[in-house]
Amino acid sequence: VFRDQQFSADMGSPIVNRIKNVRVIREHQFAEDASAMSHPIRPDEVMEMNNFYTVTVYDKGSEVIRMLHTILGKQGFLAGTKLYFERFDGQAVTCDDFVQAMEDANGKDLTQFRLWYSQSGTPNIDVSDEYDSDTKTYKITFKQSHKATFDQQEKQNLVVPIQFSLLNSSDSQQHTVELTAASETLEFKEVGTKPTPSLLHNFSAPVKLRYEYKQSELAEVMVKSPDDFARWDAGQSLFSECIHKASGQTDAEGQQLIADTVKYFEGVINSKDIKNDLKTEILTVPSFETLFQQADSVDIDSLYKSRKQLLTQMGQTFEAQWNDIYHNQSKQKYAYNQKQVEQRKLTNLALKYLSLGNKTLAKDLINEQFSSCDNMTDSLAALAASQTCDLDLFEGLMQRFEEKWHNDPLVLDKWFSLHANTDRHDILSRIELLMSHSQFTINNPNRVRALVGTFAFFNVKGFHNLNGSGYKFVADYLIKLNSVNPQVAARVITPLIQWQKVDKTRQALMQHQLMRIGDTKGLSKDLFEKISKSLP
Repeated sequence: VFRDQQFSADMGSPIVNRIKNVRVIREHQFAEDASAMSHPIRPDEVMEMNNFYTVTVYDKGSEVIRMLHTILGKQGFLAGTKLYFERFDGQAVTCDDFVQAMEDANGKDLTQFRLWYSQSGTPNIDVSDEYDSDTKTYKITFKQSHKATFDQQEKQNLVVPIQFSLLNSSDSQQHTVELTAASETLEFKEVGTKPTPSLLHNFSAPVKLRYEYKQSELAEVMVKSPDDFARWDAGQSLFSECIHKASGQTDAEGQQLIADTVKYFEGVINSKDIKNDLKTEILTVPSFETLFQQADSVDIDSLYKSRKQLLTQMGQTFEAQWNDIYHNQSKQKYAYNQKQVEQRKLTNLALKYLSLGNKTLAKDLINEQFSSCDNMTDSLAALAASQTCDLDLFEGLMQRFEEKWHNDPLVLDKWFSLHANTDRHDILSRIELLMSHSQFTINNPNRVRALVGTFAFFNVKGFHNLNGSGYKFVADYLIKLNSVNPQVAARVITPLIQWQKVDKTRQALMQHQLMRIGDTKGLSKDLFEKISKSLP
C-alpha cells in the first residue's frame, strides 16, 4: 500500500494523494481503533480471517512503513529495502524480517518501534508551549497517551515521529522530534516573538494531535505554513471546530460563528499563488464521516444541520468568486493530465457551492455542463450538484445518465450510489424500487456496496432516522446477505456497530437490530464476530 501511495503521488498530485490517504485513516481506521473490532497491524488471534483484511492491517500498516521512511530518511530507507531484497527475495517473510533489515542497514535500534505492529489503538499527542519574552526562549512540549482498547487494556509508549516548523520565527526549518518517552520538551533560544507552531507536517504519524489553536492561528498556518498538508489540515480544523461548536449553540449564535469562520477563507479563494489542487482541498468542507469520528459522542441532527449551514454560507458568501472560478477556467477538450485534473476539481467544487448558494443560477449551469461535457468526471459532478440543488432536476439527469450507461456495470455503480445518498423523505422506498432494477442483484458485491453500503455509510438522515427505519432496513438486508456473501455483510454492518457514539434513543434502536441479526439461524462467523464484540 505504501508503494502504491508513493507511485500515485509521483504520477499525480502529491498533496491530493496524501490527503486521500489521511482521510482513509481518520474516517475509517481511527473508527476501527475505537470500536470493538480494534486490533494491531499484526493481530494476535483471528476468529474469522476475512474480518482482518482491514484498514488497520493495510492502511495503518502503510503509515508505519512511512514512519520508517521519515525516521531513517530516504537514503536510509532505500538501504534497508535493498538489504531486505538481498536477504529475502523469493522467500516467505515476516514484518520482523523487514524491520530487521531496516535496523541492520542503518545501525539503528528499532526495538521500541516494533510495538507499532503489536499494539492496537490510536495514540493521542498533546502539544503545549510557552514563550518567555525576557529571555526570548520558546519551549514546546509533546506528550503521548494511549487509551485502552477493546482488545488491549495495557499500553506502552511508542516511537512517534512528529515533523513541525515554527512560523514568525527566524528558525524556519522543519524539525522532526522522535518522541519515545511519555513527554519531551524542546527549547528554542533567540526567538524574537512567540511563534505559531505548524504541526504534524505531511501527517508524519497516524495519531490524534491536540494543540489549543486560536482561529487566527489556524488561519495563519493555513496561509503561511511551508508544508502543504499542514495548510490543508489547518483549514479543515477551522471548518471542523466551527461546525462542532455551532451544533451546540442556538441558531443565531451558530449562524454568527459560521459567518465569522467563513471569512478566514477569503484569502485562500482569492489567492493567485495557491495551486488549484491545494486550493480545492483547503476549500472542501470535512465530510460528515470525518466530523463523526472527531467526537466521542455525536448529536447526529445538530451536527448534520451545522455542516449544511456552513456549506450554504460558503456558497453564498463567495458566490461571485465561485461564479468567476467556474467561468474563467479555460474550456479544453478532455485530456488526462495533471493541470486539467486540478482545473476540473476546482471548477466542479465551484459548481457545488453555487448549487447551495444560488440555485437558480446553478440549475442552468448544471444542465449545460451535463449536456455538453465530454468526460465522466464532469458528468458525475453535475449530477452531484443537482442532487443538492433541485431534486426534480436530479431525477431528470439521472434518468438520462442511466439510459446512456445502463450497459456499463462500473459506471452504473456510480448511478446506484448517487441514488442511495440522496436526501429525500422516501429514500427507503426509492432503494427498494432500485433493488428491482434489472441491473441489481444481491449476488453482485459491488452493486450491493454501491446501493446498500452507500446508504448505510453516507446517507446520514436516512440511515439515522430517529424512527429507526434506516437501521431496520439495513439489518433486514444483512440477514438476507448473510447466506449469500457474509464478507460483504461484515463490511456493511460497520455503521451499526458504532452505536456507542450516538444518543441513547438511537443506541437502543441500533442494539436491537444487532441482536436481531445475531439471532439469525446459520449466522456466519464474519457477522457473529463483529456483533458479539460490539454488544455489551
